[in-house]
Amino acid sequence: MRFKKHLEFEYSFRNIEIVAAVNLLFVILLFFICILNFAAEPGIRADLGRVFPGNSLMRGNVEISLMDDKSVVVNGRSISDDEFTGMLKFAALHKQAVLIKVAQGIPLGRVISIMNKCRNFGVRQVNILTQK
Repeated sequence: MRFKKHLEFEYSFRNIEIVAAVNLLFVILLFFICILNFAAEPGIRADLGRVFPGNSLMRGNVEISLMDDKSVVVNGRSISDDEFTGMLKFAALHKQAVLIKVAQGIPLGRVISIMNKCRNFGVRQVNILTQK
C-alpha cells in the first residue's frame, strides 16, 4: 500500500482569489456603514434631570401657558393669534426669553409648534416648564 506523504485538501484557502475576498470585505464594510447611518433616530434632546427654582428666572420674560381648550395665555391674559405674533416679534426685538408652561395633558406637537413660532420670529431663548 502506498500513502501520499503530502496531503492537500481539494477545497482550501489557496483556491480563493484575493480580489474576490477584498470585494467581499468592501461589501461587508459598506453594509455596516449604511446600517449605522440609518439606525440613528431623529428626535429632540431633552435633559430632564436638572431642576431649577421658579424664582431664578429673570423678570420681564414672556410666559406662555398652554391650556387644555387650545387657548394660549400670555402673561396671565388670553390673546388671539395676531396678538401672539406681535408679542413674539416684540420679545425678539427686546431679546426676552420665552417660558412655555405646559400641563401634562398637552400634546407634544402643540408645544413644538409654539417653539417653532418662537424660533421663526427670532426669539433666541425658549424654555419649557412642566409639572411633575
